[in-house]
Amino acid sequence: MKIIIVLATIFALPFNSVLVRAQDSHYWTTQYGSRAQLLGGAVVGSVGDLSSTFYNPGAMALGNDPKLVLSTDALEVQRVRFEPGERGNLKLESWQSGSAPSIFALRFTYDWLKQNHFAIMFLTRHNFKYEVTGYGSAVLAAIDAGANERYAAAEINARGSLSEQWYGFTWARRIREKVGLGLTTVIANRSQRRRLQGLSTEVDSNGSNPRTVILWDEYSYWNVRGLWKVGISRVDERWSGGVTLTTPSVNFFGRGKITINQTLSGVDSSGTALASLASNTQKDLDATYHSPVSIAAGLARYFQKVSVHLTGEFFSNVNQYDVMSAESFTGQTPGTLFANTITDQLSSVANVAIGAEFILNPKVQFYGGFRTDFSAHIASEDTQLSLSTWNIYHTTLGSAFPLLASMDFTLGVSYGFGSSQDIRILEVTAPGNPEPITRDLVRSARYDRFLFILGIAIPLGDGGNTAINSSS
Repeated sequence: MKIIIVLATIFALPFNSVLVRAQDSHYWTTQYGSRAQLLGGAVVGSVGDLSSTFYNPGAMALGNDPKLVLSTDALEVQRVRFEPGERGNLKLESWQSGSAPSIFALRFTYDWLKQNHFAIMFLTRHNFKYEVTGYGSAVLAAIDAGANERYAAAEINARGSLSEQWYGFTWARRIREKVGLGLTTVIANRSQRRRLQGLSTEVDSNGSNPRTVILWDEYSYWNVRGLWKVGISRVDERWSGGVTLTTPSVNFFGRGKITINQTLSGVDSSGTALASLASNTQKDLDATYHSPVSIAAGLARYFQKVSVHLTGEFFSNVNQYDVMSAESFTGQTPGTLFANTITDQLSSVANVAIGAEFILNPKVQFYGGFRTDFSAHIASEDTQLSLSTWNIYHTTLGSAFPLLASMDFTLGVSYGFGSSQDIRILEVTAPGNPEPITRDLVRSARYDRFLFILGIAIPLGDGGNTAINSSS
């Protein structure tokens, strides 16, 4: 209980913060390729470039994009703002900018392959980091009846990172004149780390009963797994459509580490000596990660100057499982038993997107898109991996036009926004306390994301059977 009180003290203090890309429980934040980004991701039924290796592998057999995209870059600017709750003065705002995750793909089409098409691709599925550092002092109400007020000084540092890359190989083939079938095999490499470290000192207002708490816990792991995306696509003059199924992950191997250290020293308000230590590190643990099965469907309608694109995707839930399971351990003093397992679970979500393309003339097009991006996070004491709880809504506008005689230029901007009353980024649950300590210290969070899209493409070949195409 003493540790719980001191941690509450820590979170009542002023904070300085740097928080970056906390999108670990969203599936649709990142879109790949200039056209998909400008249409808000509504391209499962109408993908027209090598981002089909991700959105719908079957579409790759129906097109032969002759262009080499030298650069499709997106500058990402994100802000997270926290508002204080009833018990605290915690008010944070942070900005972060950098390149958004991207895709690179190469397609190989030769005469000897006949109706078969092959491609390799690499994309960054997740890439975020965060760090929160707080420090300060406060006057606390007396812990026990009749006791003195207490002075406290504390510092806390919470930081984490998540990185996941996909390496894929795609096969596609026409099974009818206007119908393509494709399969992308993906090897996913994921690594994640989180560390919480706190230090707090207290003393009665009369200078008696000093107390010190040192606390840190940390986990880190990496995991390699496989998954498959199978897609079918149909295209004609007025309509196009497609369906993509993404399988759950098949875990291959992974390793991780869990560390816990809690130290308490000093005296309580009655002058009774306090001393406890619980320290344990377990390495080389098996690490696994589960991702959901999902099914996406898309449809596009083409008019003379305008086309409308719709896409929806359903992601199943992921039942609670152990990411790393370490043996429980007994603290050095006074012998309390500590659980030592990292768990995860995700809820089912469904996202929808709508996009439109307006053809001003054969060389100039304008785009717009809107999509939802709901969080799969489950607000539970047993959910220790995912943190971001806010639902996001993205809007996009942009244009494509020739820059020089042999180059195409794409320019666009996207804005995403969301908010949440259930905050997990700064959440701490101490041993024996069923409710997170920060439940009423932080009232809400507001999320904003700005994306600036720039793409340049040049022709490579004439789109014939010997073309090697790429998209990045």
